[in-house]
Amino acid sequence: MYTYIFLASTVLVCVVKAQISISKYPAAFQKQPLSSPFLKVVGEKFVKDGQTIFLAGSNVPWHWYGYDFGNGNYVGSKPHLMNYLDRVKNAGGNTVRMWLHMDGRATPKFNNWGLVIDTDNTQRLIPDLIDFLNEARTRNLLVFIVLWNGAAVPTTETKYIDLFWDDTKLQSYIDKVLSPMVQSLKTITSLGGWEIMNEPEGFVYEGKTHSSTCFDTNLLKNTGAGQFWTPSHGTKLWIPMQNLQKFINWQTDAIHNEDPKALVTVGAWSELSLANMFSDKYTKNYYSDCCLVQAGGRSNGKLDFYQVHTYTHNGKYNLMAPFKVLNAAVYNLGKPLVIGEFSAKLSEWQSITKQMQWAYCRGFSGAWTWLIGNHIDSASDTVATQKLGLQYYSNGITCPNMCP
Repeated sequence: MYTYIFLASTVLVCVVKAQISISKYPAAFQKQPLSSPFLKVVGEKFVKDGQTIFLAGSNVPWHWYGYDFGNGNYVGSKPHLMNYLDRVKNAGGNTVRMWLHMDGRATPKFNNWGLVIDTDNTQRLIPDLIDFLNEARTRNLLVFIVLWNGAAVPTTETKYIDLFWDDTKLQSYIDKVLSPMVQSLKTITSLGGWEIMNEPEGFVYEGKTHSSTCFDTNLLKNTGAGQFWTPSHGTKLWIPMQNLQKFINWQTDAIHNEDPKALVTVGAWSELSLANMFSDKYTKNYYSDCCLVQAGGRSNGKLDFYQVHTYTHNGKYNLMAPFKVLNAAVYNLGKPLVIGEFSAKLSEWQSITKQMQWAYCRGFSGAWTWLIGNHIDSASDTVATQKLGLQYYSNGITCPNMCP
């Protein structure tokens, strides 16, 4: 997570969403069984085992940052990770968000020229993930695997950054790690989906003018985007939006080619880079189907659902933030929208139960607390607080009148 600058003005809109009808979806989707044990998207909702499901859960998101899987490390991290899974399960949650490579400090395995040549030094990454997913399945939990992180300066492995600039190196990761990983995990029903990157906006070249609105980032200037490039780490960390979008498009395409039913998303740091509001003047969906394909050229590289993160800055939410707008439909996305990170600690004095009720009742498709593991930061709620929110969901949420 990282914070963004509070914007002082916007418009609040109350939207009443229409009831979903299966007849409006493509014929190819209608042929798929709605009772499938795998998580699916139906319109702007998630469906599993024939039932609409709200994804109520928590961010693990790691025990040892970047070192939980592969290289023989899982033997040591597993007992801790199982404890975190049990925390979510026992509180009544159904989802966890688990991070994987981070900045490439331990996985995948690079050669001296920056090409990816294997999953890790011991070829244990995929078996470790299979075990983790099977453990989650016994606890009736869905897992969303986050491949990369953009919300921190990559201090130990600059070869990661080369993946944004060198197509050959990016393709080497897809061929040697991503596609084999998807192939090996796609039959496990506890795999909820894939997230290409957490908060890619941390690396973005903000304030860059471009003839395409998909690549122009002037609206992100002075918002907090791009804060992890820093001159001391060189200009290569100041990554143009188009490079980030291609990075996402190519990996999403590879996942869908290997597993057409797979669900893929990106963890947007704010609604500013995700929402379709006010004709691109204040917000822009940089992860739309059009923008991703325009950047990367691969037609299967489109996201299946969207994810937004939200915290207060100086005690205030942006007025377009998820806990300020009156309905998720205000964002005009046309796909499910999950609040992928939030906390009562960095809110406008909202309780965790109030936040969970807001997400559930106002058209969002899920809400994941920050964070259920033992790591503590400026935004993280206590485990007890998060359990309270998940238990509130599990006990059944009553929705009040949504319009004032």
